[in-house]
Amino acid sequence: MLREQHPQPEKRVRLRGEERRALILQSAKRVFARSTYAEASVGDLARESEITEPMLYKHFGSKKGLFLAVLREFGAQFLETLHKRIADRAEKDVLDALEQVVQDYTAAVKADPEIQRVLFQAVIESADPEIARLIRHLGKVPGLNYAFAEAAIRQLREVGARILAGTDAPMPGTVHGVSLHRELELLVHAGLTPMEALAAATSLPADAFGLHDRGRIAPGLRADLLLVEGDPGSDILATRYIRGVWKRGKPVDRSAYRARLVQPEKTGLNKSANSPSQSGYKGYK
Repeated sequence: MLREQHPQPEKRVRLRGEERRALILQSAKRVFARSTYAEASVGDLARESEITEPMLYKHFGSKKGLFLAVLREFGAQFLETLHKRIADRAEKDVLDALEQVVQDYTAAVKADPEIQRVLFQAVIESADPEIARLIRHLGKVPGLNYAFAEAAIRQLREVGARILAGTDAPMPGTVHGVSLHRELELLVHAGLTPMEALAAATSLPADAFGLHDRGRIAPGLRADLLLVEGDPGSDILATRYIRGVWKRGKPVDRSAYRARLVQPEKTGLNKSANSPSQSGYKGYK
């Protein structure tokens, strides 16, 4: 009589340190992508990797340590792939590289849709100095630098393209409003006249986005006004010498606004890497 055979439980293969680390990173990327950095718990991350929480702490020290490691590993790959595609095109034709940038971005996202969502979360969490520093580091890719941007602006102007000012605020190192003054200066440095740079930040965006009630100073339009000392039409740096701001016709209390920006820094709460004092912009009056 044959003895009944019972299946033996599979023995788990013991992973080497590097293999376990790679597994944890891949699993953590899935968790951060389907939830958020804030919502994901150490328990969630450990269960996804089929390890204990103490093992996760041993490898990465903290949830933030693991998040930063995911960004370094996969964020760098994503951005390098994207930037290489753009840089290769730019070597042949800068304007073609700009025309195809959406196509190249879409291709990079399809290759790894999870890390794109994780990168967006990193931007949201960029008030954390460590996360902000890593985002800036990941953005420093050879071949895509200021010289590339300046060459693109010059060629776009030569062919009569509509150029709009922008700063990507609140990306790390940028601030709403303040960073635009630097953007105007760089546009002039890239070949625009001061008047063209001013239009790139006022009337042209209004036209491009169908905002027909603003962007110019004229009867019946919104009274969003900036009064400066000097003539920005001849010296673009004059935009920094602000004497008054009006929004919808009402004066803005700039002293109260400054106080609200500085208050979190005094209390140590919600200190943001994107506050004016952190971003390197000084001398605005």
